[in-house]
Amino acid sequence: MKRSILSAAILGIIGLSSSFTVLAVNQPVALCAGSYTKTLTDGSPPIPMWGYALGGATNGVCDGDLSSPGPRIIIDDTNDGVDIVLTNTLPRATSLVIPGTVKAMAPTFFTPVGETLPRVHSFDAEAGPSDGTISTSVSYSWNGLKPGSYMYHSGTHSQVQVQMGLYGALTDNFIAGQAYDDTDRVTTTSYSEEIVLFYYEIDRAIHDSVALGNYTMTDMKSTIDYHPKHFFIDIATNYPGGGNGTANYNDLQAVGITPGVNPLVRFYNAGLRTHIPTVFEADFDIIAEDGKLYPHVLDQYSVELPPLKTKDAFLKVAGINDVYGQPAVNGSFRLTDSAMAISNPVATAGPVVGLAAGDEISNGDGNGMVLTFVLQPPAGYVAPVASANHPRAVKDNMAVVEGGSLTGVMTSATANDVNAENATVTILNFPKHGDLIEEGNGDFSYQNDGSEHPQDSIVYQLTNADGEKSIAGIMINVSSVNDAPVANNDTVSVKAGSKVEIRALNNDTDVDSPSLSIQSVGASSLGVLEAMGQVIVFDAGQTTGTEVVSYVIADSLGETATANLNITVTEATAGTGTYTPGSETGGGTPTPTGTAPVATAKSYSVTEGSALTVDIAMLGVTGGAMGVAVSTGLLEYPEHGEVVMNEDGTFVYTHTGDDEEADHFMFEIYNDYGTSSAVATVNIIPKMDPPRVNNDRAKTSAGTPVRIDLLRNDKDKDSALNPGGISITEQPGNGTVEIIMATGEVMYTPKDGFTGKDFFRYRLADAITGELSKRAAKVKVRVK
Repeated sequence: MKRSILSAAILGIIGLSSSFTVLAVNQPVALCAGSYTKTLTDGSPPIPMWGYALGGATNGVCDGDLSSPGPRIIIDDTNDGVDIVLTNTLPRATSLVIPGTVKAMAPTFFTPVGETLPRVHSFDAEAGPSDGTISTSVSYSWNGLKPGSYMYHSGTHSQVQVQMGLYGALTDNFIAGQAYDDTDRVTTTSYSEEIVLFYYEIDRAIHDSVALGNYTMTDMKSTIDYHPKHFFIDIATNYPGGGNGTANYNDLQAVGITPGVNPLVRFYNAGLRTHIPTVFEADFDIIAEDGKLYPHVLDQYSVELPPLKTKDAFLKVAGINDVYGQPAVNGSFRLTDSAMAISNPVATAGPVVGLAAGDEISNGDGNGMVLTFVLQPPAGYVAPVASANHPRAVKDNMAVVEGGSLTGVMTSATANDVNAENATVTILNFPKHGDLIEEGNGDFSYQNDGSEHPQDSIVYQLTNADGEKSIAGIMINVSSVNDAPVANNDTVSVKAGSKVEIRALNNDTDVDSPSLSIQSVGASSLGVLEAMGQVIVFDAGQTTGTEVVSYVIADSLGETATANLNITVTEATAGTGTYTPGSETGGGTPTPTGTAPVATAKSYSVTEGSALTVDIAMLGVTGGAMGVAVSTGLLEYPEHGEVVMNEDGTFVYTHTGDDEEADHFMFEIYNDYGTSSAVATVNIIPKMDPPRVNNDRAKTSAGTPVRIDLLRNDKDKDSALNPGGISITEQPGNGTVEIIMATGEVMYTPKDGFTGKDFFRYRLADAITGELSKRAAKVKVRVK
């Protein structure tokens, strides 16, 4: 097993001792940074990129093939760390860092023009820029590297150079086929198959700008205004046990997995956007982050992958069986990005399965960042034969009308199941929008609860005598049935000879109809009732009394409901008529039949910060004898308060409490014969707030009195400060206080021989109301 410097002592047979030391060995790697173009599959112009290649450079050109992500570096099991020689063929200086590792850094700085303080330009030593013919190099060493998945990337102006493509994967196993030291863990980190998924995105504007030379020490391009249009997933696969050397990435549509194997997936995100790889029909056991092993495994179906983050997880598909309970073969498990990146990899968006990793994935429409894990049998693989009596439950679809029922549910559900005759049926998930009712013969009936949910479901399990199991679901599609509206009784009280609109629909409901209407209303012995669609108009005669009249409402599909109007006609004296839907009060005040109301300007008074309720009789309505219902409305809102207009014609004005002396709003009064408006003025009566006192400080010498002006920082917004209103609420502990009434000052005299800190408290009375300040101010005195 590899680790750092190893020493041992050997005792000779003659009693002499000697020792030897085995030095740790780092794996040498040569990387070259250069520029290239990335060709996209949709035929759009290639994107200028920066990337890495294995090896050095000749005449300012990298010897190897450049790529982004760069070559994957795999540390051999016999090595303890890595030595990397970075050769730079780019027109800008660059460096290399590996987050999550320990290494002495040598950052470089620069001072922008017009500034005096330097800024960090690079996190570590740089390889200088190339002129296109001569390259420069720099060496780095990471000793004692701990096992884990790491990302190497540029440490120089990372927000641009990483975006340009300077990043790659580095992995270091604990031993061959084991990712981490899991000696004290319940779960193992051993693996036989491995997948590397590298997420990144590209904002073409940044790449084109850098390619045009708009990237200098004083013109540093930024990713603050970052709008990526191309999203990529690159994959490296099938490196069981680590392996020696490096491996390049490839672009795959489907990632093959051997049945019965949980592959180790190493996630990398080199972009500036968070990605959330999410697998369907399977789960992940997340074991590590940034090369750090978690104390406990996280069992999740998604992996949150912030920028420049690495995470290791096992894809749990080994326990997934086919319908006969055997290890599944050729099964597919879709991996999508739940961060909602969307894509159109080709001009005409095809099915999701047609998307290959590495295809251009652009914002707009079509598919998403999708890969497919496929269980693929190895060469010579023979699928196991299912046992003869293994049960197989098959998903079913059933239909019921809203509020209806189904009988013999399980008999129907198991009719298409395999080997279900002698199996036991267990209900795992009961329906949420209905009930399962035992029929007494071992079967169930389903009764829908009549709610508006379009689907319900049941999950059941078959178990045979050998304990073999199979699970399936029953999807119940519920056909909607129109529900009748619900009508509620209303109460009407009017004066003889008056005419009112009754809003009978205000307290009527319908759960599935967008609109209701009044279809008909019965005859009245106290006047004339007429259904007008949304209201009922009642023209009261001169006869007083009470009666009950029914009315009918209908929904948009013609379903009806009936309720009663409880009508009372009183003598035609001055007063207010009311209409009450259920227990709610509303309506208006009558005016003469055929006469429009007249509103006149009115003034009201309210205390600052208080509310005022005004009934319609106070609004200045003129126009003759009482007779026809009048309604009120608000045309212009006040600036220093709020107005609520009630259905009974009253309004409530609430002042905000500010210091304004008056407020205004415009109201209207209307009936069937006309409308009138006027301005209401609200005079604000100031509320006498008490003064506000604030803390004070003073200092003096031992034995020396000091005058303190207490009122210099106190305030009273609605009256002058009252010098004679000072009252001491807490006396000083080491001195005395004398109030100077004429000036609002006090004289503090320390006790003989006292030095140190002392304090006292006071309150101040209002000059008009005499109300004391709400708090007491504290006066601190320091005696030297």
